[in-house]
Amino acid sequence: MTLLQKKPLIEKLVDSLVIDEISISPSGTKIIYTVKSFGHSPGHRVSSLWVALTGDPGSYYQLTSGQHHDFFPRWSPDGRSLAFLSNRDVCESYHIYILEEPFPVSKSQPRKFGGTHNISEFYWSPNSKSIAFLSADEKHRAEDCAEKSRDDAEVFGDWKFTRPYLLNLKSCEIKRLYDKDVQTETLAWSPDASQLLLGIYKTPELGSTYQSGTQFEIIPIYKHSTTSLHFVSHFPGPILSKSLVWANDNRIFFTSGANPEFVNSSRAVYHLYQQRGAWAWSRYSHGEIDCVAELRSANGLVFGKVQSGLSDEIHILSVLNQAEGVIYSAEEEISAWDVRALAEGGYVLALAKSKTLDPQELFTVQLDSYIDDTNDIYSIVRANDIAVTINGNTDDNARETYSLTNIPLPVNSLTQISYHNQDLSNSLNLKIHSQVIRCKSQDNTTDLDALFIAPFESPSRKLPTCIFIHGGPYDRVTFSFNSNSSYMLWEALILSLSQPQTGDSPNTSHHFAILAPNYRGGSSRGESFAAHARGGVGTVDYDDVISLVDEGIKRGLLDPERIVVGGWSQGGILSYLLATRRNLEAKVDDWKIRGAICGAGATDLDMLALTSDHPYFEAELVGGWPWDSKRDNSIAENASAIKRFRAHGTSETVPSVLILHGQEDKRIPVGQAIGFQRACQACGVPCEMVTYPREPHLIRERAHLIDLLERVAKFCIMHLSN
Repeated sequence: MTLLQKKPLIEKLVDSLVIDEISISPSGTKIIYTVKSFGHSPGHRVSSLWVALTGDPGSYYQLTSGQHHDFFPRWSPDGRSLAFLSNRDVCESYHIYILEEPFPVSKSQPRKFGGTHNISEFYWSPNSKSIAFLSADEKHRAEDCAEKSRDDAEVFGDWKFTRPYLLNLKSCEIKRLYDKDVQTETLAWSPDASQLLLGIYKTPELGSTYQSGTQFEIIPIYKHSTTSLHFVSHFPGPILSKSLVWANDNRIFFTSGANPEFVNSSRAVYHLYQQRGAWAWSRYSHGEIDCVAELRSANGLVFGKVQSGLSDEIHILSVLNQAEGVIYSAEEEISAWDVRALAEGGYVLALAKSKTLDPQELFTVQLDSYIDDTNDIYSIVRANDIAVTINGNTDDNARETYSLTNIPLPVNSLTQISYHNQDLSNSLNLKIHSQVIRCKSQDNTTDLDALFIAPFESPSRKLPTCIFIHGGPYDRVTFSFNSNSSYMLWEALILSLSQPQTGDSPNTSHHFAILAPNYRGGSSRGESFAAHARGGVGTVDYDDVISLVDEGIKRGLLDPERIVVGGWSQGGILSYLLATRRNLEAKVDDWKIRGAICGAGATDLDMLALTSDHPYFEAELVGGWPWDSKRDNSIAENASAIKRFRAHGTSETVPSVLILHGQEDKRIPVGQAIGFQRACQACGVPCEMVTYPREPHLIRERAHLIDLLERVAKFCIMHLSN
């Protein structure tokens, strides 16, 4: 029996390994990726780099020690080197490290680059001769002295800007590329390595781009000065992370909101293109009925990860002029991915994915392609005799149009490469029943769905149920293991209670089901679905949760007398609202709530807009700023659970509450939780509040996560058992 097998299951969950940042080598034969534990030690975030061979199960091996925070691995375009970021020499600063061969670091020490800069991200030039990187302004000596002497007043608007730099790998010379006091958010190389495109924000303030937009500018690399920039275009919203791609046909792709002026909007693809000598931008695809999360480029093609309902998909977004097609689709979460064009033709796709009780692992598949003598373009996916074909007419006198047959790869066509979480997976070897519950919204305008998961192959009776509500609100639940929507492993935790743990008697198992609703304001269903979050918190989202619980009870799946609600962030907000509203509003014979788990939620949304580190986002949820005389103040009033106590807060109408919150949460400050706990105390409502030192919005320290999961399990057992 291994050490991991001897651990209590909660510790195994917290120690589960998370795969991220996949990068495929130019040859398509190797994959490098990061691995980290779900929980980490206080003040000591670490991750290691691993290498695997494409299509070869079990071929993965550890490249770096795991004693440092090694991340953001990237192969050089010529395939001779790989680079990554690490804090191995300076605890608070990150530098670029380059390995000439992907051997474990014990055999080959990486070279350090970047001087004194604290680097946030970097990009190889297409010719592998240079690296462009982003680094925030450093503190001046006078600032250090002032900080040490405690004469360090902070002036709002005295920003530390992130700026672009160029590292010449031959001479090791570093040049700053841009002198203006603006925030360089991201960049992309031109295919010929002669230019850099910058995505520039006015300030580093989170969300400020929704007021000032994004400015695109181009820097010529070899004949540049720090002022020789060429204005390209202004875009009215932000560029979303991991999305700026400069394709071979001189078009630039990126993702932003379908309505880019709003924070709460579905994600669409845009492109910049030249027209009559000038650059212009326009909406390219997606965002109406689905949402695009990230983009990649491979040999001139642009690929995107798309959320479509409950499915995560990989799409080809462009082949030459126009094309669209689905390569892969499954009702599961893809947490990391990459695609690489092969010299002999075809592509390699690598995915890190999970299912409800199957932790993340790495998978690969190869797609073959060729151009025949008639210049028609074909792409054939060789997987279980399934073919996906692109056909094109390349007549110079005709506009080139292309079509792709949408036949996604079957899930079993992928090859599993890694087994990082095999011991945990064995411990979670439960027979579960999963189904999708669907119904109409209360206003009969929208199709809704929720996941119902029970610890049996086929439940024969209605079960006590945890209603777990996802955060965001721009997010969604699907069949996944360790994602933000899985509430820090709550689903796996609750399902695991059906099996006695080591040392327990056989009678200590608890058979609880889970219902996870997808409410309006979330992702994967396009703009009309996502737009409900704008000025809609506490309205249709609340109603949708009620409707889906009603449907589960109607189908005989949920025990209406044993229901607990819970969630994190936006899910915490809705859990607070359900705690203060549901039992009061329910009819005499209707279902009520026995308890509410409120994780990092807000209880006064006007105060949240004034104190959050993302004020534009929070204000948009309630329809505008508290000082706006034209705003409908009833939205914030209705969405603020703390204000329900003024008339209705008693132990007879509000169920028992478990409050969980990080003490250093800047997104939803801990005062939101403290205020609700005081209201509960004053009104005699049973309430336990637990706050976690040093923790931000999402809890990450190992001991804190163990404590949190233990409390969630005990709370559910207490309020759902007979």
